Amino acid sequence: MAHSRGGQFARAAAVRRPALVRALITLGSPLNRLLGGAHPLVQAEAVAFGVAGTLGAPGLMRYGCLHGRCCRTLREDLTKPFPPGVPFLSVFSRTDQVVDWRSSLDPGARHRHVPTTHVGLLYAFDVLAEELIRLGVGRAPDARQSADECPGTLGQDAVA
Repeated sequence: MAHSRGGQFARAAAVRRPALVRALITLGSPLNRLLGGAHPLVQAEAVAFGVAGTLGAPGLMRYGCLHGRCCRTLREDLTKPFPPGVPFLSVFSRTDQVVDWRSSLDPGARHRHVPTTHVGLLYAFDVLAEELIRLGVGRAPDARQSADECPGTLGQDAVA
């Protein structure tokens, strides 16, 4: 699960190494445009940070991170098709005032609208719980499994 810009990084990771990703849930993430999906004030802030970093401000990204070689691979990964074997849910809000909701409509994802704010998407626990149940995450082990097969239990040879 990843929120906002973190969803971009998580999507890129899934594209690069799909075998390492069980599923992806993004919340309010601009997935089909690096910054184009962000509110104009957020875009201006990112450019300002980039310029300040380029001028030497410590701890800030450089302008090249937005348009240069630095993030070229990330930008390319955001345009690549999402791996078909990895479940992907993009949760968005039409009332999000930080990220344009249309930029969350990744063609490789299922989409779910939640009427809330950008930060409010972090608290969409019911949607997250439904998705985790759908994916079978956290399901109790099958009662028919023996103690030796059941994760988290000790086998007979471990008992002293």
